[in-house]
Order: sequence, then structure tokens, then C-alpha cells
Amino acid sequence: MLAEAALDGRRNGRIVVLSDGALPTLQSDLGERVSALPIDWQWLGGPLDNRAIVALSARQRSSDGSASTYVYARIANFGSTPLAADVRLLAMDSCSIRAALACPPTASLS
Repeated sequence: MLAEAALDGRRNGRIVVLSDGALPTLQSDLGERVSALPIDWQWLGGPLDNRAIVALSARQRSSDGSASTYVYARIANFGSTPLAADVRLLAMDSCSIRAALACPPTASLS
């Protein structure tokens, strides 16, 4: 599994899978695979017109000793209609960042 390889050697690593449930057997299909890291399944909303968070990464800034964290997200709209939505980043159960997103059909934004 790619996520498992990316976290190789990191203490307290975990794999988080975000899904809208459009593939109902995905959890059971992957659940049969033995993983060295815990897999945390998070079900969000419901199926939409083929839109997805296709990349999500968070890295702590450590070179200057601050507690800042960089977050990268790539959102794709594989559907045939434009996507207009609010995107929120939640940290410690509070909204840290909120942004309006407008993505044309068959495109992606970072």
C-alpha cells in the first residue's frame, strides 16, 4: 500500500481513508489486507457527481522550531458540471481555514 510505504519508519503513523461510500465494498476489500499501521475510515457526506479529494498531506514545519503545519490538498472534479463548494480545514474541532472553491468540469485545484 502506497500510504504504508510513505509512512515507513515513522512512529505513531496511521492511514486515514476518506470516502463518500460510493464503493460500498472498499472497506471490506481492503480490510482483509494486513497493514502494519492502523487504518482509520472516515465517511463523509454521500456520493456526488464524481468529485474527490485526490491528495491530502500535512507536514510539521520543524526547521525553525515552530509548531506550524503546512497542509496541501488537491480537489478534482471529474464530473460534467462545475463544482462550487465551501472547503473547510478543521483542526482540533474548530475551523482553521475556510475558502470558496470553484472548479470547472474535468479539472482539479490545489
